[in-house]
Amino acid sequence: MEAGERKALMAVARGERAADLILRGGVVCNVYSRETYAADLVVADGRIAYVGDASGFSAAEELDLADAYVAPGLVEPHGHPWILYNPRSYAQALLVRGVTAAACDDLPLRPAFRERLPEALRAIRRLPLHYYWLTRVGFYGPDEDTDQPGERILPQSAIASALDTDGMLGIAELNRWLNVLPGPDDIVDAFSLARQRGRIVQGHTSGARAGDLNLLSLAGIDSCHEAISVDEARTRLRLGLYTMLRHSSLRADLPTLKGLLLEDIDLSRVMLTTDGSSPAHITREGHLDGMLRQLVEGGVEPLRAMQLATINPATYLGLQGEVGGLAPGRRADVTVYRDLKNFRPELVVAGGRVVARDGELVTEIPPIAWPRPAAEHPYHPGPVAAAELVLPYDGPTPSISFFDSVLTRKELIELPELDGTYDLSSRADLLHAALVARDGRFISRGIVAGLMRDLEGFATSYLLNGHLLVLGRNPESMAQALVEISERDGGFLHVAEGRVEWHLPLPLFGIMRGGSFQDAVEGSQELERFTQAHGYRFADPAYSLHFLVGDFLPGPRLTARGLVDAKSGKVIIPALRRDGPSLGHRAL
Repeated sequence: MEAGERKALMAVARGERAADLILRGGVVCNVYSRETYAADLVVADGRIAYVGDASGFSAAEELDLADAYVAPGLVEPHGHPWILYNPRSYAQALLVRGVTAAACDDLPLRPAFRERLPEALRAIRRLPLHYYWLTRVGFYGPDEDTDQPGERILPQSAIASALDTDGMLGIAELNRWLNVLPGPDDIVDAFSLARQRGRIVQGHTSGARAGDLNLLSLAGIDSCHEAISVDEARTRLRLGLYTMLRHSSLRADLPTLKGLLLEDIDLSRVMLTTDGSSPAHITREGHLDGMLRQLVEGGVEPLRAMQLATINPATYLGLQGEVGGLAPGRRADVTVYRDLKNFRPELVVAGGRVVARDGELVTEIPPIAWPRPAAEHPYHPGPVAAAELVLPYDGPTPSISFFDSVLTRKELIELPELDGTYDLSSRADLLHAALVARDGRFISRGIVAGLMRDLEGFATSYLLNGHLLVLGRNPESMAQALVEISERDGGFLHVAEGRVEWHLPLPLFGIMRGGSFQDAVEGSQELERFTQAHGYRFADPAYSLHFLVGDFLPGPRLTARGLVDAKSGKVIIPALRRDGPSLGHRAL
């Protein structure tokens, strides 16, 4: 706040100026002192001007809360507002559930807007959900692809510019943490730049042991959301890392991790996160509000649980003077509950305005005035022959075998030859797979097992690297699906018997639905129905497809370098380079 803003609020607190809103007769949930007591809230200019007995104050609007609980708005410390929903529809979903602030990564907005990214982020920040940002200093294309495992790291000048963007809190997770352990100059310099500026560096340390975590902490990482057991969470806390307990459509970890909260340890560095739950999952289980319900049902004291979704993430993000608690000068982000068991808001105030009542929005969430993207039609792979999308026959071949939503193992399979490639007819769960560069400069190929079945030609743009994935058992249908998905600027699509029999558009940058949250929910449910009808049996089909092309999780993956073993970084089958011969040798 500027000095003039502080003086204006002080005038309200002295009773010299009328307030905008007074919430009377509530029971304040104080997350600073972890206690409840009767108090009123006086709001002016979008901030809290006074907490206490407001009997002598006046305001343009006054609401009697009739002894309801008055709590801070919830804070998401690690969000991804592009899991089929978009930043606007994500805001619609969160606000009605009492979440009023979210720190999110800028993928896929950075490659979509490039130098106009700050303009895009400013447009998003006009929404009533308080968006804060974390920049991806390492990402998987789409315009450049590293010849080494992991993400390409942005130049220092680009990182410095990103950190100077309004609302940018620090650096987002670097997925392949194995690349951090040797201490490469580009990564450590990036982390050091952020820390020297007082910014945060979020970690993604799935499976890291104590020795690894020591090195990651030394490199500059200050948090992790990947603990999947109480022991893993405790180890991260002991090493000084802020530790997020995750519960999402991809990993429902809270039933296990809540055991940490029942121990006699300090929880000030523990937070809750939904990471990137699907729209359908949010509808079924809620967001942070759903996590609070689970914790209280599991025996965690309500205010202790509430701290994990309010003041703790606010403090970690460096926003404790802005959000996360009900105190003078903080933003007037308020959630009113009738009880501290269900955590279903009767009233939500964001920035001093009532935005939701009884689970329904009561204010218009304006459309985002997006700047012009870097490319109007991003997918132009050019003519691709059906034979280019499948592996040429070469005897026994390794497959990408799914045994979890995103976990894979290498399985050596022997199949007969058919038309120069592999005959998949002996196993219904086998699919040809091809990662095709958006400009057609490479094609990485393999065989996928255990993901889906009975696909003739399936294509999607829902990938973290901005390229296109094609799956199927019929090479001609796969080639047709690639053409169709390119012409439609992305989405999910299936070709059968020579026609597009199913298409789920993703009009925003090939990864997000363009409409309301309900539109995203319906799209998420439609994707679930389609994939389950084709044999999908895991938790989240969108993530299965999304992470099939990421080399930061164990097992074989399709990347720009070809089919690779993610853990070792070794290329198993090199990519087909369409501007020249494929490099390297096949390794089984």
